[in-house]
Formats: sequence, C-alpha cells, structure tokens
Amino acid sequence: MKSPAALVSTHSSVRLTQFMLACILMLSGFCSLVYQTVWLREFRLVFGGAAPAAAAVMAVFMGGLGFGGKFFGSWVERVGRPFRFYARLEVGIALAAAASPALLGLARSLYLKTGGTAGMGLGPATCLQLLITALVLGAPCFLMGGTLPAAMKFAQHDDDPRRSTTAFFYGINIAGAVCGALLSTFWLLPNQGNHSTLTIAVLANLGIALAAWGISAVQEKEPRLQAEASGAGQASVAAQAPAPFVLAAAFMSGFTFFVAELVWYRVSTPLLGGSVYGFGLVLCVVLAGMGTGGLLYALMLKKAEPGIAGFTLVSALQALAILLPYALGDRIAHLALILNDSLRGLGLGHMALGWAVVMSLLAFLPSLLSGIQFPLLVSLLGRGNAGVGRQLGRAYLWNTFGSITGSLLGGFILVPWLQLTGCWLLAALLVAAMSAASLVLQLRRNSSAETSSAPAPRLSWSGGVAFVLLAVSGFCALGTTGPTAMWMQSPIGYGRVTHGEFNTALSLENLQRSTRRTLVQAYDGRETSVAVVGGLQYSFLTNGKSDGSAVMDASTQVMLGLTGAILHPHPQQACVVGLGTGTTAGWLADVPGMQRVDVLELEEEIRKVARYFDPVSRNATQHPRIRNITGDAREFLLTRGQDYDLIVSEPSNPCRAGVANLYTREFYRNASQRLGPGGIFCQWVQGYEVEPEAITTVISTLRQVFAKVEVWSTQGSDMLLVCSNDEAPWQIESVRQRIKQEPMAEALRRLWKTDTAEGFFASCIASSSFCTALAATGTTINTDDMNRLEFSFARTVARGDNCALQLARAATRAGGSLPRVQGALDLPLYYSERLHLPGRLWESATADLLPAEAPADVRDRVPSLKSYWRRDYAAYLAAPMPAATVLSDRVLQAYARARTGAPDAQEAIAVATPLSVVDACLLRALASHHQRQPQPILDHLTEGLDALMTSPWCDLPLLNEALGLLGPLSQFPPAVKDPRFRALFDKLDRTYPAGVARDTMLSTRCEMAMRLPLQQQLAAVHSYGQPFPWQGRALALRVSAYMQAQDPRLDEAVADLNRYLAQGGRVGGESPPFTVQLQQTAPDTMPQAEGITVGAKAGK
Repeated sequence: MKSPAALVSTHSSVRLTQFMLACILMLSGFCSLVYQTVWLREFRLVFGGAAPAAAAVMAVFMGGLGFGGKFFGSWVERVGRPFRFYARLEVGIALAAAASPALLGLARSLYLKTGGTAGMGLGPATCLQLLITALVLGAPCFLMGGTLPAAMKFAQHDDDPRRSTTAFFYGINIAGAVCGALLSTFWLLPNQGNHSTLTIAVLANLGIALAAWGISAVQEKEPRLQAEASGAGQASVAAQAPAPFVLAAAFMSGFTFFVAELVWYRVSTPLLGGSVYGFGLVLCVVLAGMGTGGLLYALMLKKAEPGIAGFTLVSALQALAILLPYALGDRIAHLALILNDSLRGLGLGHMALGWAVVMSLLAFLPSLLSGIQFPLLVSLLGRGNAGVGRQLGRAYLWNTFGSITGSLLGGFILVPWLQLTGCWLLAALLVAAMSAASLVLQLRRNSSAETSSAPAPRLSWSGGVAFVLLAVSGFCALGTTGPTAMWMQSPIGYGRVTHGEFNTALSLENLQRSTRRTLVQAYDGRETSVAVVGGLQYSFLTNGKSDGSAVMDASTQVMLGLTGAILHPHPQQACVVGLGTGTTAGWLADVPGMQRVDVLELEEEIRKVARYFDPVSRNATQHPRIRNITGDAREFLLTRGQDYDLIVSEPSNPCRAGVANLYTREFYRNASQRLGPGGIFCQWVQGYEVEPEAITTVISTLRQVFAKVEVWSTQGSDMLLVCSNDEAPWQIESVRQRIKQEPMAEALRRLWKTDTAEGFFASCIASSSFCTALAATGTTINTDDMNRLEFSFARTVARGDNCALQLARAATRAGGSLPRVQGALDLPLYYSERLHLPGRLWESATADLLPAEAPADVRDRVPSLKSYWRRDYAAYLAAPMPAATVLSDRVLQAYARARTGAPDAQEAIAVATPLSVVDACLLRALASHHQRQPQPILDHLTEGLDALMTSPWCDLPLLNEALGLLGPLSQFPPAVKDPRFRALFDKLDRTYPAGVARDTMLSTRCEMAMRLPLQQQLAAVHSYGQPFPWQGRALALRVSAYMQAQDPRLDEAVADLNRYLAQGGRVGGESPPFTVQLQQTAPDTMPQAEGITVGAKAGK
C-alpha cells in the first residue's frame, strides 16, 4: 500500500502528464487545420477554384483521416508503447507535409500535360484530381488519422469506464483546430503566405513529436502487459448499443453535419460578405462548437452513464438547434444589419466579432451537440481502455465516410436540386430521423428487457423529452416562413444596405417587402447562389451582392471588351473571364472580324440568369460566335494552348474568397502567354471600397508581366487596366476607323457620349509611363503564395474612397494621362473631350483632370459645367458655348433646354435621337411640361414607351423624371378624360425589356388610378402583386378600391394601412377628391367603415 506522500506525488505526475498531453493535442489540432487550409489554397492554384476540385481535395483529406483512424486504431491495440507510436506518427506527418510543396510542383506539371477539365471533361478530370491529390496528401492525411486513436490508447484508462478522458482530449484537439483557423486566417496567411505558414506548422509538428517522445520515455519505460493491451474482461468492453447502429449513426452524423455546414457557409455569405475572413469565421465557430461539446461531454460523463437514451436526446436537440435559426428567419438578417452597421469602420477585429455573433446563432449550438455526439458514439462501443483505439478508429472511419458523402452529395446534387433552404430542412429531418430511430431502438430494448416480475418502462423521461423536441422541430420546419430574400438576396455583409433602410419598424418592413417583391428568379448552384432582381432594372446578384445591372452598369460591361477591340486593329479570337450578364461577351461577339469569343464561367446557373439580360447583351446566350465553357479560368488558361487577340478578365470583387487568385502575377503570366502578336489583356478592378495601396499593388503586379500597362476609366469608380506584351504606341488612324464601325460607334455615342478618337482616348486616366513609375515606387507584388489583395480588399469593404479619381488626379499632375499614340491627335479637341470626363464618370466638373497645357478657354468652362451638375440650368445656358462643340456639349444642351422649356428645346433635343430614341421622347415631354403644354406630354410619353418596348437603352433617371409628370397631369381633368391617358395607364403595366423602371411604372399607375374609375383602381392594385408594397399611397389606394368593390379583403387592407400609419408612415400629398381619414383600429364590420373616405369620389 502506497503512502499518502506517494499518492500525492503520483496524482501530481498524472496531472502534469495530462496537461502536457492536452498541450500536445491542441498543437496537433492547430497543425492539422493549418495543413488543411494551406493545401486547399495550393490545390486551388493547380486545379482551379471550381467545386469539383475543392471537393476532390476535401475527399482525400477526410478519406485519409478515416482510413488512417481505422488502420492505426487497430494497430495501436497491439503496441506496447502507444505514445511513442504517436510520436512516430507526428514525425511522419511533419516529413510528409514538408515534402508536399515539391510534390505539388510535380502534380502541377503532370496535370497541365493532360489538358485539365477543358481537355478531358469534368468526370475524367475530377478522377485525375482525386488521384493526384491522393498521391500528394495521402501519406500525411493517413498518418493524421492515427494520431487520435494512438493518443487515446495512451491516455484512456480502465478506471474511467465512461471514457470521459477520450471526450475531453477530443475537445482539446478541436480547440487547437480553432486556434489554427483563427491564426491562419487573421495572421499567418496574410503576413507569411502559404509556404511560410506550412513551414511553421511543420516545425510545430516536429516539436510535438519531440515532446511526445519525451513523455513516452518517462511514462512508458516498460511496454504495457498483453492482458492490459488486449483488454480482457467482459465487463470492461461491454457495448452500450449494437455496433451496426453506432457505426450507421456515425456515418449519418458526419453526413448531416457536413450538409448543414455547407448550408451555413452559403447562407452566411450574404450576411458576412463572402470574404476569406468570413469563411475563416465560419470554420472557427463550427470548430469551437464541436470542441466545446467535447469538453462539456467529458464533464457530463463524470455524472451520467452513456447510453442510447442520451444519444436520442442529443440528436433531438441537434435537430431543433439546426431549425431554430431557420425559424428565426429574417430576424437574424436584421441582427446582422445592426452589427455590420454599428461595427463597420471600427476595424477588422470589431467586424469579426460581429460576424462571430451572427455565425454563433447559426451554427454554434448544433456544432456543440455534434461535439457531444461523436464521443458519445465512441462511448457506446465499449468501456475503459479496452479496444478504445480500434473502436475510435472504426467510428472515425464511418463518420468520415459520412462527411465525404455529405460534402459531395450536398454540393453537387442536393443544393442545386433542393436549393439551400431545402437542404437546410433535409439536414434537420435526417438528424430527427436519427433520433427517432434511436428512440425506437431504445423502446425495443426496453420491451425485450421486460419481465413479469420487474416490468421495464417503455419510454424513459429522456425519450419523452426527445419526442417533444422532435414535435417542436416539426413546427419550426413547417410552421415558419424561414429566410426570405431579405436574407438570401440582400448585400448585408457588403455594407450596401444603409442605416435608414432598417433603423425603424417602417423602414425594416419596407425593406423586407421590397426585397421579396423585386426578386425575379433565384438559383442555388454548385459554386454560388445567383439571382435576378428587378425594381429600377434587372440586376444580377451573386450571394446577395450586385455584380452587374442591365443599363446602369452598361458603360463598364460593354466598354471592358470594346476598349481592347478598338485598340486592336483586327481582333478575331477573344476570351472573357466571367459571364455575368453576358453584356461584355455579346458586344464583343458582334465586333467586325470576330470569329469566336470563349466565355469562362465557374457557375452553370449564371447562364440562366444571363438570359434575362439578352435585350442589352445582344442576345449573348444565343450568339453563334460565343462558346460557353464551364470551368476555372486559371486552369483553362494553364492547360489550353490556344492564343487570343484579346483577353478580358472581369471576375467578381477581389474581396470575395478565391477571386483574388485572378489578380496574381502567376495568373497574369498565364494570360500573357495566351496572347497572340499584338494581343491585349484587359483587367477590371474596382476603384471604390479599396485602399490606394491595393491599386498600386495591382498595377505593380501587372507591370511585372506586361511591358505596357494603362488605366482607363469606364464608369464611376470602375477602372480598366489595358495591358500588352510590347510598348508599341496605339495607332491613331486605326482607332479612327474602328470607332466608326458598329457596335463600337453605338457604344461610344450611347455610353461615353463621344464620337471622336480624341474622346475615346480622354477616358485613359493613367498612361503606361505613369504606371511604370508608380510600379517602381511600390514594393508589394501579389503572388499565388502571398495573396495580399485577397485580404486587403476584404478589409476595406464599404469604405467610401474613390481611387479612380485619386489616380486620375495624380497622373494628370504628373503629365501622365495621355497614352502614347502614333499619328496626329487633335489636342484642342482632346482637351474639350477631357473636360467632360468628370461629368460622365461622377456627374461633376473639375479642372483637376485637365492637363497643365490645356488652354484657358477650356478651363474657363468648368464653372458653367459645375452649374449644370448642380441643376442650375439657367446659369449653364447663360454661359457662352465654344465655337466647336463636342457630342457631350450637345447632349448637355439638350437636357438643359428641355428642363428649362427653352423655345429652341425641340431643335436641341434632336441631337439625342441617335443616342436613344426613348431619351429624345422623354426630353420632349419634359420640354412640353416646362412650356406649360400638357397635351403633347401624352404623345411624347406614349411614343417613348413604345420605343422602350423595342430597346431598353435609356437614361433611367430621366425616365423616372418623365413618368413623374403623369402624377401632376392626373390632376388636370381634360388630360384624365383624354383616351391617351387611359392608354398610357395600360402601357405602364407592360413588362419592358430588362425590367426597366418597373417600380416607377407601378407607382405612376397608382397615382393615375386615383383619378380613374374603379376598374382601373383594382387593376393598379392587382399589378403590384404580393407582397404588397409598404407605401402609403399604394396602401390607401387598395383600401379605396376594396371599399368601393366591397371586397372581402378590405379588413386586411385597412389593418395594413393602420399599421403603416402607426409605424410613422404618411400617405401625404393628397389633394381632393383623394382624402384619408382613418380610425386607428380596423373596422369589425362594414358599417363601421363609414368613417373611412379614402378615394370615395375617385373616378367620378
């Protein structure tokens, strides 16, 4: 018998060993997560960023862990010194990980020779990706799978029959993975790059092995006895549940959790912004939940015996936990709005804290229960130390198989088929089914245990609680709305929803209704979620953020391709990275001499979206010269040997995870090698929400590859970087000829308001010489290994900087705004065109963008242009015009004269007809209004709407302004009685190409209907559809129409209007006969509604 002092010493030694083991397993989890993150990033550079490639890497990683757990779990049962065996595994992992960069290089060479996805097809390419990934990662992942069983064989003892030790160290291991996710996302990768981060993990792995070897030398001086290792003794190995059930549950647990994790990541993207930081936070929260669950379960096992009843209860709780955020629905989106709005601007750390809160509501509780679930299943397989390694390995294998199946089946089949909300419900349903199955098993075991003398209860208290939880889960799934378009199709995480849009109950409900009303179509694809929304016009959304619109973004979308097509004398082959709305590809395909345009797009569902934009994209989705290729642009340009005259890269914003891989030096080298003689590479980059240093980095990176780099401005803060492999100047005569050809001539007139070569070159804001000098001052290059842009763009989301203006000013001051041209450039004409560049881009006027040598008469015109953009049209018209005007001058004159009702307005407006027939009609209507001639307004608007049915090209603010004339006109009785007024009312209900001005048209119909008979009032109400807009006049019109028609929906309409008024809304602006006198409660019966006189005289 040991003395008390000896017992204390032994206890202290055990505590120290457990502490050191906890540190080792935490560091092991850290290394595993870092390896996984780095390998995913590295393989994305080889295979591309498509979902099949990422799935191949994850399948090999998870499969290696599973097979390693099964193999080494059985092996470790026969090992006398399990922790020394663990140390050897860690050494092997470190060596295999250290060799992975060299193996990746070989894999890259092999893969490129096969032609990749474009050469072999998706199926064979995915199989090859699996094989290559297995060759590179198979060894380290296989060894990783054995570490936890080996460590638990050492740590778990028979005096802990419930295996709380296993649960505790499982949680500690996952806590290390949380640290790995945090450090790699927020510090290691942004500051050290992929290779250095991998090296740090390898060194940490070697440190783990050394520490483990030291512990083994002290604690395992003698090998364990065979009897101990074999685990003899039936009492210590008694299973608490049938092994087939436990392993099936482990499989289903992994499957459902990975499907749920996929859903969490995808639905959180609109809330968090989809950046690399957001992705890292999702991983951190999920892992933190699992780790906490493991630790919590270790504490629970000290007081409770593991059993099937516990698994039933945990699974029921998990089903409910998955469904609670679904049931909360848009409330979570509202919380994300509040947090993003409050914390943005305080720094990345504060933003990350807000993201963590949102993600915790989504995923922490179900992840915590999953962290309980896995060690609970291991506890059901046996007790104590006996067979723990083998049982842990088997459970790990089946859980991993489930995870792989859930990842592949969820991403490739379930999400496109069921959509995200359907997958959300499916994951909860399968977890609930797992709980129900274990409940049935529990009842059967209780039934078989019954005897006549001692009957066993058929349903335990935990079973009853589980039944209630499953019932509540059913209500959450079937009795709630779930997330709507306010969550799924709103740019909440991108800072595009302003404070005034949600800070009151009135504005919040208006936001909820408007996002649902304007949603045209939505698709959840393998790669991303895309949608088309209407309202002002059709816009294309990816993960909630607009990536292009039909008309208002056309200057960028069209000129991205046509700028290069104008500068190149005879382009025949072109490649466009990113389909989007299809506008860039469609206009390029119509360039004279163009033979083919290859469009590279990751997400197939985007092609469905692009069909809505055919009226502005020149039918890009059906164009015979456009070849759509599904795949990653990096992989395609690496593996295909075809040369192009023009490559246009217009990916999404670089702040989104993975997109910045299309802004690296290596990608630019690939693109450069695919350019034919005289070829041009065009790169879109945003000039908003970005630091000037990031723009310098992009220019410096391009300049490392291309001999010539110029910056052009297409629209607003959008910039186009035009690059070529030689420094030859642009041929001015070739440009003069090209801009006279269609579609280039139409695009320049309509979008850049110019018809001269000088006006075209005026859009260059930084010449090649300036970019070369700027690149020489920059020390940062964006590379595959150190992708700084991916992190820097993510840090500046929603900032208000205009780097395009800053760059243009700097280049102009340095005399570096005019590109090198060969031929005679009319400099006075260039200065006149350049004068209008700020107006076209930012609706302003400044002399800052005029070269120093610009003559005084050009500079003297800046004040008059400022008057125009301040809407002081009289002052603008009073200023003298130059003798030789440019197209922009003539367009501004037309607008100013129309808006002032000048006598010669109709003659001035004629200049707008070649730009847009619709705009010319709208300007004539405005001119008639200001000339106090109401009758011609109806003719001009009718002509304009008829023209709009054939072409959506128009000035949308001008269209809204002109349609606004119908409201005051409806108060003019002769106009209301005019048949043309009724005809216009009907025309406003038509669906115009690209959904142009739909909301404005419906609002205008509402105003017109207030003076029209009941039939038209009901038609105006019906045209709004559901949900009904949260606007005072529309709500009042509905009450008026329903009351006159004695519609049974009147009570609901009155209740909505009262609620609108109670929220602080105002109907406002009514003039007789339209009045509103409402009591604050909805009427119970029709006679009580006599006090409501909404539109009682309408139509009389």
